[in-house]
Amino acid sequence: MQTSQLSSQQQLRKQQFEAYLNKQADKLRTQKDRRQEIKLQTKDPKELQLHVQKEFRLLYDNIIIPINQKAIKTEDQIQQLIDEFQVLFQYYVDINYALIAYDKQQYKEQLDQLECTIFTLRSQIIPRQKFRFSKPFPKGIPQQSKILEEKQNLLENDSIVITQDNYQESITLENGSLLLKNLENTTFNVEGSLDTFYLHSLKNLKVKFGDVKGSVWVDKCQNCEFQGSMHQLRIHDTLDCAFIIHVTSNPIIERCSKLSFSKLSNKDGNLFDQVQDFNWLKQEKSPNFSII
Repeated sequence: MQTSQLSSQQQLRKQQFEAYLNKQADKLRTQKDRRQEIKLQTKDPKELQLHVQKEFRLLYDNIIIPINQKAIKTEDQIQQLIDEFQVLFQYYVDINYALIAYDKQQYKEQLDQLECTIFTLRSQIIPRQKFRFSKPFPKGIPQQSKILEEKQNLLENDSIVITQDNYQESITLENGSLLLKNLENTTFNVEGSLDTFYLHSLKNLKVKFGDVKGSVWVDKCQNCEFQGSMHQLRIHDTLDCAFIIHVTSNPIIERCSKLSFSKLSNKDGNLFDQVQDFNWLKQEKSPNFSII
């Protein structure tokens, strides 16, 4: 009885997750179609730049104004902010081709800072999870920027953390955030679902996970294989890794090479092959990844 009940609960969670992904995918497709229409109508580069600036500011203000007004007080409101941020980030991905280098950097810095602000607010509103596995990052570790350092600290405070000190082959979670870091030459499985999943400094690892409602972040990993479903995938400073995925927005890579992407399932709305390399500015395909 207990087994069948658990199975039905898992099936319900799966259906809810798929409905959420389909809703997000439809929303992004609608917005992308509208942007494509604007692109065809707006042939003047200066006019296009002005339109991008206006659209970006509108989406940005929809997020930052309620934060500044201290109007965000519940988990549902935080989730709405996260969803809106994902739309804003996808817009940045879609219009990246039309931006000059300076504007790209300015928009990217605004996105990083806004994301850090949302992380901070989320950690204040949503109670910290009751159990943790490891100590925080040691102080004094050099970071690329102040924003990255703040984000790293927030991940520690807001996530379940698994390292070599508390490693186990699998873990079962229902929602929340998970940070997996500093592991080598092993496997790791996540049963259940997550809000966000962070993978940091992994080497020769096979990681399999279920449904991630928000983002999967991969940073400083080498010779790994990742398999799972997510709404958003962002990869930084990673080498020689394989991604077997179902993802409903464009995968983003930065400062990466020798990555491969293949589809996890035949479900509609899988953008596994629509990879955006933010460090490749030429028209031809980036040599830093392959589609299998």
